[in-house]
Amino acid sequence: MTRKPQIIHLPTQLNATSTPRVQPPKTRCGPGAVRTELESLKEGLMRCAEQDEHVITDDTDLLIYLAAKVAVSKRIKKLHAAISVADVTFIPKSSAKEAPRLVLIRHESSEYRNGFLLFNILTIELHKDNLMELVLLLIQCYYAWDLTYPIQYQILGFLQLYLLKDSDSDFKKSANFLRFQRKYDDITH
Repeated sequence: MTRKPQIIHLPTQLNATSTPRVQPPKTRCGPGAVRTELESLKEGLMRCAEQDEHVITDDTDLLIYLAAKVAVSKRIKKLHAAISVADVTFIPKSSAKEAPRLVLIRHESSEYRNGFLLFNILTIELHKDNLMELVLLLIQCYYAWDLTYPIQYQILGFLQLYLLKDSDSDFKKSANFLRFQRKYDDITH
C-alpha cells in the first residue's frame, strides 16, 4: 500500500498578526549580512576548487564540490544526500525517521526556483528565487525544529559555520571537514 505524501505549502511571508514560535539563531551574522557572507563563501570555495583544479560552473557544482570535500570517509549508515538535485515530474517521498533534507527541482532553464524539504513523513514544497536561498531554508529548519545534523550531513555544518557565522553549535566534524576547514581558512585569510 503506497501512502500519499502530505504536502505543506508555506506562505512566502508571515502576515502581520503571526509571530514566530522559535527565536532565530544567535549568530554574528544578521539577516542583511547573509548575502554578503554568501558571496564571500562562494569566492573562497571557488579559490579552493581552483587550487584543486576542479571546474565549477554554477552553484550546484559548488555544493557538490563542498559536499565531497567535507564528507565523512569512514563507513557509517548511508543516508540520502542532504541536498540533491532531481529532474522530476513527481513529488518526492520521505520516510519515517528521516533527517531533514532538500530535493532541488531543476527546470528547463537550469534555474532552481523550487524544491521539496523532506522530513519524517512530511513533504514541504518550497519556492525561492535561487538555489542558496533554498539551502538556507533547510538549515533554518534544523534550527526551528532544534535538531542536530547527522554526521553524514557535514555540508550543512560547514554552511552554518561560514554562512551564518554560528560557531557555537555543536556538531560532529569529520576529519575531512577539519582538513578542508584549514585549507579554506588558509585561502580566505
